Amino acid sequence: MKNDFKVSGKSDPRKVASAIIYALDALDESQAVTLNAIGAAAVNQAVKATAIAGKRREIVCLPKFVDSEINGRACTILQIEIKRAA
Repeated sequence: MKNDFKVSGKSDPRKVASAIIYALDALDESQAVTLNAIGAAAVNQAVKATAIAGKRREIVCLPKFVDSEINGRACTILQIEIKRAA
């Protein structure tokens, strides 16, 4: 089961939310789903998807910024780790 998702500015937040819920239901309670977003539009879609998923399931989110290098360029990735609420 895939539990690491890349979100782009063109991602449909409802579909991403459905994927989050599906993945959380298939994973153990201690495991998490991670959304990765680079850029303002992608971050917007990832946050919307997290909010939609939060309406359907009780979840806990841990956002963090990760510095990375893509194609020789430094960038910052927003990672949102999502787990079921205890």
